[in-house]
Formats: sequence, C-alpha cells, structure tokens
Amino acid sequence: MAQRLRPMHGYYAKLTAKKQRFVDEYLIDLNAYAAARRAGLSAVNIYHLLNRGDVQAAIRERREQLDGERSTPSSAARISTEQAVGYRHCRSA
Repeated sequence: MAQRLRPMHGYYAKLTAKKQRFVDEYLIDLNAYAAARRAGLSAVNIYHLLNRGDVQAAIRERREQLDGERSTPSSAARISTEQAVGYRHCRSA
C-alpha cells in the first residue's frame, strides 16, 4: 500500500514526528488511548495532548485533508468499480 504524503504546511507540519503519528493514528478510530500506544507516546498524558491547541488544529487540518482525498471523483469511481467486480465474483461462486 502506498504511503500517504504528509502536508508540509500548517499546524500538522509544526508538530513533532510522534505527535504527527498520533494525529494520523487518532483519525483512524478516534481512540486516543490506542492512538497514543500506536504512536509510541505515553498514555499518561493523553488528556493534555488532546487539549493542546496545536494538536487540535492539526487534527482538524488532517481530517479536512483526508475528507478532500476521499471525495475525489477518481476514488469514488475506483470504489464503485471494485464493488461491481466484487459483486460479480460473489454471483459466480
């Protein structure tokens, strides 16, 4: 699977590598404890990390970017094609 390019501007780019990883992991399942563990951060300071203004802004920034990537026509067309192919395979089995 291809690695997603990270934005090089805004609040996200100003975070440390571990905090960037936390933001990415947090947006997967919105579970701060699990995201902190996967990012290699201490689970003790999750509350303080989520209340930091720069981390909140970075989460908003990444969410908007990811939502924009998901709504592109090419990704929608690819998904519908994959669903159609999968449907045909299920019908022939």
